[in-house]
Amino acid sequence: RILMSGTPIKNKVMEFYDQLSLVEPTYCTKSEYSSLYNHCEINMNKHEVIPEVLKVLNDNIKDIFLRRTKDQVLTDLPPKAFQVLRQDVKVKLNKDLKGLQFITHAKKTLSTAKLKDLYKLIDDHMENNQKVIVFSQYVDNIKAVLNKYDSSVAHYGEVSIEDRAKNVKKFQEDPSVNILVGNISTAVGYTATSASVVIFLDLPWTIADLKQAEDRAHRISQEKHVTIQYIIAKDSIEEKILKLLQSKEKLMKAVLDGKITEESLDIKNELLNLL
Repeated sequence: RILMSGTPIKNKVMEFYDQLSLVEPTYCTKSEYSSLYNHCEINMNKHEVIPEVLKVLNDNIKDIFLRRTKDQVLTDLPPKAFQVLRQDVKVKLNKDLKGLQFITHAKKTLSTAKLKDLYKLIDDHMENNQKVIVFSQYVDNIKAVLNKYDSSVAHYGEVSIEDRAKNVKKFQEDPSVNILVGNISTAVGYTATSASVVIFLDLPWTIADLKQAEDRAHRISQEKHVTIQYIIAKDSIEEKILKLLQSKEKLMKAVLDGKITEESLDIKNELLNLL
């Protein structure tokens, strides 16, 4: 049996089990796999890394799992550059909301408050004749960008699949169309390599969704250097979300590559701190 996946783990290590069980049904039971991973999680809640636990997991799968990263197989692909653009953002938040309601409210409010920063960034790139992809999770903000720029096209849920494909084709081929505005949740299954810049107005919770969106521009046929820009409200919940995503990415790499570090991979506590 051969199973191919570009995203073997999307958000948590337990997701990997279903793929392993398809390739090797006798590998182990789900409860056994869960027991190993949960032991790691419990210790992470104590602000510890248990390198031997992740190493055992990686050692156990290495005979049935072959991983090839993009930089190994696409050696001519220019590298991605990353920029975290921290902005001073003043907003008034509803302190009566609690827990996840407050987080959802804060994320949307901060995203909208950064539109002026986004416009300035887009204008700078357009002056340099660069094509840009803009991602947001919020339809209102996507529509705001589309309304401001006549040279933009849309790729999000309210646009039909057929029109999304037509818009991507325009973005790729038409010199007068230089902005593709999309929703992170629909950022799969298309190529937009005419862009050299990808801007995130806000961030998702899932590291795989973030990477999938980034790689609409950074993929086969790309000849330019690609810059990924995250617009982050300084000293806000967005700083913590970015840190959470970075922690998740470290954990995924630790499991898949066996490259265990002594840095904390404290994912659960990061989420608890947000709440």
